[in-house]
Order: sequence, then structure tokens, then C-alpha cells
Amino acid sequence: MEDEFDVLAVRVLAVEATTDELARLQEMLDHDPALRTQFAELRATWAGLKTAGPLAEAINEKPMEPPPERLREWQKTLATKFPLAPGRAAPPPQAQQTPSDQAGFRSLWSRLIPSRVAIGFAIGCLIAAAVTTTVLLSHRAARRADSAPVAYLLTSQGGAEVHRGGKRIAAKGITPLARQDEIILLPRVSAVVIASQGAKRVQGPQSFKMAQIASREWTTNETLVNRALFEPAKEIPGLLVVNRGGRSIRVYSPVGVTGSLTPPLLWSNESGKTYDLWLTDEFNPQERPFQLKDVAPPVDFSKAWPGRRLGANGLYRLKIAEAGKPFTVTELTFRTSSQPIAIPSGPPAEKLLSAYEMLTSDPPRVGDALAQLLSLSPDIASSQLVLRLKIAAFGQLGYKEDFDQALAQLQNKNF
Repeated sequence: MEDEFDVLAVRVLAVEATTDELARLQEMLDHDPALRTQFAELRATWAGLKTAGPLAEAINEKPMEPPPERLREWQKTLATKFPLAPGRAAPPPQAQQTPSDQAGFRSLWSRLIPSRVAIGFAIGCLIAAAVTTTVLLSHRAARRADSAPVAYLLTSQGGAEVHRGGKRIAAKGITPLARQDEIILLPRVSAVVIASQGAKRVQGPQSFKMAQIASREWTTNETLVNRALFEPAKEIPGLLVVNRGGRSIRVYSPVGVTGSLTPPLLWSNESGKTYDLWLTDEFNPQERPFQLKDVAPPVDFSKAWPGRRLGANGLYRLKIAEAGKPFTVTELTFRTSSQPIAIPSGPPAEKLLSAYEMLTSDPPRVGDALAQLLSLSPDIASSQLVLRLKIAAFGQLGYKEDFDQALAQLQNKNF
């Protein structure tokens, strides 16, 4: 799509486009406000290139007559290098040049000039081409930096394709989608599309265009999660709701509300360190507390306390400290939901879908979502969707260190 726009824009600005090319560019501009802005900027830059016109005209101007003294110097040099035929006397050094001599040197000068003009013209063309290329590349880089997907396609297997700008892209795992994309699902292929209005399961065989879906079914819904998923990276820093930076131990799960009665326990960990933790029931202080010594995250609840579980609709206090250093303690309270929900396991696509649903639930289950996101393999964890979901989660918790790290990864990636 980008390549097609670049080519069409250059041909139109150079007044070389055909009627069909003009119509195609107009169609693209009508359906994409961002492209209209980019074309306006390109047109302004192209107009600026016309300032090179006077230089080109100067290069092609008719050459001036060489000064008489310089003409005599050239004559002496030529006489030395190329002696005259026998019987013809050389003119005195200071003698006035005859009209025929002057005409001969003018002829030589005129033969040299076209080469200079051609070289100058070629250099001018190269400069113009370099400037034009630089402009297009800078605009393309700006589009990449300032753009964001309109949706994400999640597939657990093959059998899905994305058609983009005349190219076919095999959809595997997580595929960010642009407004101009067409998605094709083969028979018996199931996928999930996450857009600004929610997640939608789709089943093959079928094909659909994102432009139609985005404009008709999924209108903009300005939630924090949607902003994290669909806004340009440069606008994301404002999603840090509060700033709890500086906390030595940052608890990721359980946090806020958890749907699990045996939630995984995750927190920020320094290599080589172990931790002590205590988990107490705030509604039943006489209840025997959950306690562990010298452990490192993640902690599997069911293995740490076999046969025990939290109570539904409960309130619990979690304390974590470096082993043997009680002054480093971090504590927080969290709730369990009235209707327990198991944290699903499965392929990455299913984990990502569940993490998205946890972050967009009411109330959001941020800790449960992070338990899913932080358990993904490194290759999946560096994908655009995962980084943006982490930004949404860390932004809600106010964990500035983690928020900034995920944002830096997103901005440094060439998605």
C-alpha cells in the first residue's frame, strides 16, 4: 500500500500520471485522511524543489565569450602542444587575433561547453532524485512511526491470508491489520479479530475487508485499553494513569481483582535474590495465613499450598520482602471475584485473547492479564499486540519502570 501510494504520488506531482492512476490516487485519498495529509506535505515539498529551477536554467545558459587574455593563454598552450603545419607561421604572442583565429577558438570552446552542460544537468538530476527519495523515505518512516493498527488478527494455525497493497501475507499467530487490508480465511479456519469495539470470532471460509468493518461495525471506543492498542506510539506516554515508580518490589499478580482462587504469584525480581511472602485473609484474620520463605517468582499457588485456595468474594493482603530483609516489604490488598474464573491455558493466541478480555472486563482483572502476558515466550512477548497490552496494564497500575520499558520497545520496533 505504501509503495503504491509513493509511486502514484510522484507520478501525479510530476504530471506524468494516467487517468486511471489519477483516479486510483483520488480513491486512496478519499478513504484515508492520513494519506491526504501526507500527500499535501509531499506536494508542498515538491513545490519547494522548483527552487532548483534557476540553477538548472543557469547551467543551460549560453556560455559567455572567454576573456581576450585567457584566449591568448589558451592559444599559446595549444600552439605548444600542437605545433602548426610547416610553412605556417605562429602569430606573435601579443598580436591581435584575426577573426579566423577567434572563430576557431570559439568553435573549440563551443565543443567543450555541451559536455559541461550535460554533466551539470546530470548532477542536477541526481540532486533532485536524491532529494525526492529522501522526502519519500522520510514520509514513509514518519508513517511507520506515527501509524498504528486498526485491528489485530489472532490465529492458532495456518490457513489465513492478509492481502495488503497487492501482496499476500501469511497470517500466523498475531497479525496487525491496516484499514486497507483484506483478510481471507480458508475452510475450517477459526480466527479472532480484535478491534476498537471488541473481539470478534470469525470462521472460514470467508473474506472481508477491514475498511468495511472498521467503518460500519466497530466505531471508535475511547477506553484506556483501546488507546494503548490503536493510538500512535508517540501519543501513548499519557496513558500512565498514576506514577508508582520507585517501588522496590512491584507486584504483578494478584492485583486489583482476580477471577482465580488459586492465582499465580508474580512480582519484579532481581537476579540472585529470594523473597519471603505472606498472604492473609482480611475478612477472617484468625484464618491460618499463607506463607512462603526463600522463593522466587513465579509461584504456582496450587503447588505452594496443595489443597488450599482463596475464598470467593474475599479481600486479601499480600506482603513480599527480600529474604531476611523485612524493611524491604511491599504490601497491597486485592479482591477475589464472586464468580471464580479459571485462568485459561493454551496456545499464545488464546492467552492473548484472554488477556485482552481480562483488561476490558468490568472490573478489569489486570493482575490476571499480566499473568498471561508475562508467561509468553520471548518471540511472542516482543510482538506489537503484547507490548501494547502490557502498556495498558502497567499504565493502570502506575508501574512507571515497566511502562517505560514496554513503550521503549514499542517505539524501537520497526512494525
